[in-house]
This record gives sequence, C-alpha cells and structure tokens, in this order.
Amino acid sequence: MKYLKEKKTSICPLCSSANGILLYTVNCEQAARHFILKERNHEKFCRLVNKIKKIWNSEICSVICCKDCLFIYANPFISGDQEFYQLAFEEGGYPQNRWEFAQTKNTLLNKSLFLNNKSDLSLLEVGAGDGAFIEQVAPDVVELHNITATEFSETGIKKMKNKGVSVFNCDINELIERKIISKQFDIICLFQILEHMDKLDYFFSNLNKIASPNSLLFIAVPNEDRIEFNEKNDALLDMPPNHIGRWNKQTFKFIGKKFNWELVQYKKEPFNFFFTFDQFVNYRYLRQTQFNNSVANIIERSNIHPSIRSFLKHIKMGMIILNSIFLIPKMKRKNLGNSQWVFFRKIG
Repeated sequence: MKYLKEKKTSICPLCSSANGILLYTVNCEQAARHFILKERNHEKFCRLVNKIKKIWNSEICSVICCKDCLFIYANPFISGDQEFYQLAFEEGGYPQNRWEFAQTKNTLLNKSLFLNNKSDLSLLEVGAGDGAFIEQVAPDVVELHNITATEFSETGIKKMKNKGVSVFNCDINELIERKIISKQFDIICLFQILEHMDKLDYFFSNLNKIASPNSLLFIAVPNEDRIEFNEKNDALLDMPPNHIGRWNKQTFKFIGKKFNWELVQYKKEPFNFFFTFDQFVNYRYLRQTQFNNSVANIIERSNIHPSIRSFLKHIKMGMIILNSIFLIPKMKRKNLGNSQWVFFRKIG
C-alpha cells in the first residue's frame, strides 16, 4: 500500500487545523476484513460491516496526517463502542509484562516524585485489562484499597474484583460526569488506551477534574514509526474504528501544554529484532488473508484438516520471510520498538 499525497479538508481533532494530508481511505468491508475472515464467518462479518457503517455514518473512513501538529487521525474520528469490540475481537489473554509497566513501576518507586511526601497514594488505571500492572505496583507503591480501575471485559473485571480492586464496567468520561468517581488521584495510567479514544478535549478536561495537585499521568501508545513501517510494507493497517489516533512526541507536548500537564519524560521501547520481525511476518500474512482468493485467504478459509492447514500456512509464512529479508536493514535503522511511553506531571 502506498500513502496518498492528496490534500484533504478536515479538522484535526487535536489542534483544529484544516491543513491535512490524506494517507489512505478504507471502506466498511475493508475495515471488517481486518478483524473477521469473511469467507469463514459470513454472518458475523456482515454484522460487523453494518456496525462499522453505523459508527462512521458513512461507507468510507479516511486516515489523515495533520501537517501542523503531525497527529494522524481517522475521519470520522469516532471510536468503536462495546458492541464493535465484542464483534471484532474474541475474548483473549492480556499481556502480563509490558515494557511500559516496568517503566512506570520503576518511575513510581522513586518516592521523591511526590512533592507532598504523601504516603497514602491513590491510583486510577483506565482500561486495566485483568490487572497485570496493578499486581506489579500493589502494595509496593499503592495499597490495593486505594486503586480504582475501569474495564469492559467481564473476565478482567472478575479477576480484579477477586484481588480487591474497585473496578467499574463503564466509560471513564461517564464515570466522571456522573460523579460516580469524584475523588482525586495521585497517579493515573492509560496503557494502550489513548489510540482508541475520541473526544480528546472532553476526555482531558475530565481527567483534570480527578487529578490531584502534582498528579502523575502515565500513557503508553503504539510506536507510530512501527505502524508506518508496517503500513508501507504491506503488513496490517492501523485500522479504524479500533485505533483512531496515532500519537508522537510532538502531539504529546501539544496536549500537555493545552491541559496543563508537564511532559517530564518520553521514551520509545527498545528495538527487539526477533520480536519485531516475527510480528511483521505475521502481520504480512494476516494482511494477505484479507484479499479474496489470495493464497493466504484460500488457506485460512479452506475446510481441510487443521494439520494440513497449518502445514500450508507454514509454507506460505516461509515465502513471506524470504520476501521480507531485504527489509531487515531498513528495519534495523529505525527505532521500531513496540510502544511509546510518556510521563506527565500536573501543573497549575
């Protein structure tokens, strides 16, 4: 896939600029194919197509790069709802040892960060999965009874409640606006959440309502360089309405300045060649399954014995590996670690 070079009139949801470049467009069926193999589950696929069309209120979604703040965003800039995620994703496991978890824990263990020397700290994690990060910081940093979480997964909610975490199956904006959550938090964490979120001004304004003085905010999002590399080299697209915003250091500086958060630290996850190359090859294969009657598509939709399908898939994956070898030098020159990590402190 090649990035397009057309000018596109739209309003950036971050800086309100109308100066944007159209990268590419997708239609509802292309978006649905990213999540469900049409030929394998036609009924569920059609339901997802209709759901995406309702979210966008359109057949088409554009992906645009703002030339002023460099935010890359989906237009319409509307996130998927709970029904979308139930259709698009099967209930799966949660990563237990993300790089950003360790970065955040190590930072929090530096008690000098808390200028008021407060000992009884409170923490909010938005979209906490099954509580893997919470397990790493409780009780060394924060006591369990002082931790609040939000999560939509019933499996994750049950696991966290069994640990004694106060958890809500509700949108964080709704919790704040309805004053279900009214306390102020010393630590707020959003790991792999912000790229899914719309209404950014509304969200950060709400966040300010529950941030204590000198509150610490930790955010992790996908590495935009890795996404761009994947998209330009025939791997998976960063598909809306799942991911609708693509962040970078400049956009974090912008949002921090706008809502009075000081950017204390910004890091990218170190590059791991074997992990990155393995994921890239898998993403190339998955991308090929989305095209009707491609070899990968035929392998995945065929009603053959699973062992034969696995054998054929491995042959195809081997071909993709051979076709990807020439990209290795380019991959090594770029910082293609999986995540970006940001540490903010509340000011004002």
